[in-house]
Amino acid sequence: MNFKNLLIALSLISFVVLSAQEGNYKFENYGSRSILLSGSVTGSVEDLELAYYNPARLAQVDNPIFSINAKAYQWNLIKIRDAFDDEEELKSSQFGGIPSMLVGAFKIKKWEKHQFAYSFITKSRSNYNLSFDSGLREEDIIDIVPGPEEINSVTSLGNNLKEEWFGLSWAMPIDSTFSVGASLFGSTYRLNSSNNRRVSIDTEEGVIAYNQLISFTQKSYGVFAKLALAWKLDKMDLGLTVSLPYLAVYNKGKFSYEEVLAGSGSDLDFLTKVGFNDLDSNRRVPLSIAVGAGIPIGRTTISANLEWYSGTGNYRRINIPSFDRDESNEQLDELSFNLNEELRSIVNFAVGVEFFISERLKGYGSFSTDFSAYKDNPNIFDLIDQTEEDINFRQDYYHVGGGVELIFNWANLILGANFAQASANFRSPEPLPLEYITTSSTNGASLINTRWQFIIGIDIPFLDDLNPLTRKEPEELDE
Repeated sequence: MNFKNLLIALSLISFVVLSAQEGNYKFENYGSRSILLSGSVTGSVEDLELAYYNPARLAQVDNPIFSINAKAYQWNLIKIRDAFDDEEELKSSQFGGIPSMLVGAFKIKKWEKHQFAYSFITKSRSNYNLSFDSGLREEDIIDIVPGPEEINSVTSLGNNLKEEWFGLSWAMPIDSTFSVGASLFGSTYRLNSSNNRRVSIDTEEGVIAYNQLISFTQKSYGVFAKLALAWKLDKMDLGLTVSLPYLAVYNKGKFSYEEVLAGSGSDLDFLTKVGFNDLDSNRRVPLSIAVGAGIPIGRTTISANLEWYSGTGNYRRINIPSFDRDESNEQLDELSFNLNEELRSIVNFAVGVEFFISERLKGYGSFSTDFSAYKDNPNIFDLIDQTEEDINFRQDYYHVGGGVELIFNWANLILGANFAQASANFRSPEPLPLEYITTSSTNGASLINTRWQFIIGIDIPFLDDLNPLTRKEPEELDE
């Protein structure tokens, strides 16, 4: 592998995980059972994660379960094949916690038929700060200088995404078989992405130093709303959840660019440093409709759901003004960057089984699709690359989950895992935007992302005494 290709390796690895959390709507699920059932619970959710999946179920579940994700971790393995040299593979792995959810239920005395819940959700979270030092290498890459050069390159990339939801849910029964509900969430969203490349080249005529630092930030505050229906029939439970498009109340972005070339000669050296604050930005999350069913067969329950997501037109995530790289150097072109996004309409399917093993043991198994909605996605590579083409990642994941629930007198213990994998083909960005340095891009590169989530959840019965929906009043205990 030559040094030019190593310049982009870590950028590719980091962005894969980030793009999955935004372009794949079912990449994350919330709650121990929902994770093991791969989110197939629109019509069958029994615990308080119903605030997210189907708030109308709040009026139908007699004892909504308080769950504690005592331990929840995930491990990501990313492989890049043939991006740098033929038959060469690069690997990177990350281990850390997964997004979490805290939900509680309450009632208001004068509204006896109405049920309420509050929730706090870490909707998306990733924080990657990677770097690579190539060491000192000898290679002939400069066309205008004879002979091989000694080269050192350092690449550092940071990606930080965090989205938090906080909201209230409401539900009311219309009759003994039908209920309606809604959830309203406030959302805070922040994305930071940066890439820093430093290259030192020792030639017979001196040392050439090149440095490029690109970063952008996007903030968005807004509202998500969910409207839901739930039916409790003799032979099955049904659910319908409509997630309305994201309503933004605040959108702003920042962009900065630094580029320096020194030591190549007075006609070629240049310095560029620009920064833009309070840029107009935009964030769109489209309408989705989920339908689901919970079908009991003996003491086993089959859960299934189908979810449709609408698309969006092409729009600009951050409006970055064009600028001159160096006004005193006429050989340098004006730079213009586009961070555009377009989402296509998709349909995902999930099925899960909760099966009875014994009075003290239940099992879980599930499968779901998780197709990427990206038709055009904004990323740090479109800023690094100096060509006219967009560099897009579209990864279609498949999730498989499974686990067991151990039932004790004092608590229920849930153990399990969820496996997901996706692959994508991509074009590598040009490593260095300098005309006299020989670069190469591989068109047939591929990438494989594998993720394992490990769950240890616990349901503690005494928490029912703290739950207004399940707490028994003194007169009930005397009967």
